[in-house]
Amino acid sequence: MKNVPENAKLVFEGVRCKVYHWDQEMFDGTTAVFEKVVRLPAVTVFAIQDGKISMQEQIQPHKKESFLCLPGGMVDKEGENILEAAKRELIEETGLESKDWEFWKISGVSGYIHWENHIYIARDCEKVAELKLDAGEKIENKLVTLDEFFSFLEDPRFRHRDFLGDLYRIRESEEETLAFKKLLGIK
Repeated sequence: MKNVPENAKLVFEGVRCKVYHWDQEMFDGTTAVFEKVVRLPAVTVFAIQDGKISMQEQIQPHKKESFLCLPGGMVDKEGENILEAAKRELIEETGLESKDWEFWKISGVSGYIHWENHIYIARDCEKVAELKLDAGEKIENKLVTLDEFFSFLEDPRFRHRDFLGDLYRIRESEEETLAFKKLLGIK
């Protein structure tokens, strides 16, 4: 497990997270109990169909209002192949499939809580199935231009805070925007 010492003990195993404790020697020679929460990885997909980005407005039962996001979700179980999880989430939430996948980056949180979000590009997507949503999902999909996508960055309902800095950097540089368009396969 990433960033969890070998001497750490699993003290709680939940549905999505594991909590570890370990004794950590301090600088003054004393010992303190340290803790880390490790969550199953997530996947996010920039799904490109007809030169546009698949975007979602989603409602979940534990949220008071909808949020805006790209397709994606959690790895279902420890050991699930990350790319296969991305493909599964894309077809479940959008009905889209792609034969042209590329890994872009890992974002997330590392510190007291460790969580990784694996971000993929799926180019030339085609609609091949109906949505297969979980009981706790209501999703409205729409295709947006890159400029429309960038406008969502200012919306407080935009969910992808873990790579928002990357998106701002790309949006603010013409050179970076052109490179990102090329990466996405958008003309």
